[in-house]
Amino acid sequence: MQCCCFSCCCCSLAVTRELWVSLNHIYSSVSGEGRAEGAGERRRESERAVDIDNPLFCCWERAHAHVQLPSGSDQERRQAQLAASTYDVLQRTTDSIQRSNQIAIETENMGAEVLGELGEQRESLLRTTRRLEDADQDLSKSRVIIRKLSREVLYNKIILILIIILELIAAGSLYLAGKIKEDESVKIRDVINVAYCTLNRGNDPVDLNDEYWSMRDAIVQAELLITRTLCFDLNIDLAHKYLLHYMKTLQDWVGTEVWNSVPIAKAAASYLQDFHHSANILKFKPTHVAIGCLSLALQTYGIQVPLTDESDESAMWYKPLVKDFTRENQWEIIENVIEVYKNEGFLNAT
Repeated sequence: MQCCCFSCCCCSLAVTRELWVSLNHIYSSVSGEGRAEGAGERRRESERAVDIDNPLFCCWERAHAHVQLPSGSDQERRQAQLAASTYDVLQRTTDSIQRSNQIAIETENMGAEVLGELGEQRESLLRTTRRLEDADQDLSKSRVIIRKLSREVLYNKIILILIIILELIAAGSLYLAGKIKEDESVKIRDVINVAYCTLNRGNDPVDLNDEYWSMRDAIVQAELLITRTLCFDLNIDLAHKYLLHYMKTLQDWVGTEVWNSVPIAKAAASYLQDFHHSANILKFKPTHVAIGCLSLALQTYGIQVPLTDESDESAMWYKPLVKDFTRENQWEIIENVIEVYKNEGFLNAT
């Protein structure tokens, strides 16, 4: 411990010596004297005054006492005042440097705290950014799902509108058909009840309310649309009456026993009824459609009409019934009827 104090004192005296030499130089520069010998003598006296003769010499006050210059001259007093003022300046500078050092330490601590808080905020911002990215991905998926749902809703609306239009067309067709036939006409109230109960299974017939009158107006408009499409030509020649006439003729021709052995009449009527599911039926005459369906029924059960020759078209059984019917018409109608059943099988499979 004493060695440490002695070292500190030696260092302090060395610093003091250098400071006093510097002060003498400063004083020589300020005084402007040109006497080199006096200045050298004073410098040597100053150096001798601050020599380390005593190891226990360790404080500034004793060093200051040894370096006091002899009083009596104005020059020496000014030099002493200059040294004192310089010492005060150095003391104040030291205090200012210490305060600056303390402020720098405090500032460094505050900066470290601020950096720590900024690091925490950065981590928080990174977590928030990741959460926002996840939320954006979820929103993108939600938008895709919403678009799919919107398309499905739109498709369902379109399908529902088409179903309603088809049902109105069907109801209007039924109502118009009841007017055309010679039988007692179908009342529109009955058509509305059938259409309403078909759409709403298990419900009672509709009452006379706004819904009833809305359906009535819709059916009337559908009827008007159908009549406009048909160019108001409601005298439609159907193939059913010709089919009955031709079957009665063939029954007498092939014999009652052969006719009753197979359901020719039932098969021909079924072919004609199913052929109405295709728009191709409108391409042929009603008489040709009746002959084609009856010919398909005969071929189905392998019935050969007597006194006919398949190789000679003029000797075919249908020539006495329809003069303008040819074998090409026969096979074309048969192909169209078979095509109806093919389409039905495809729809059932899907």
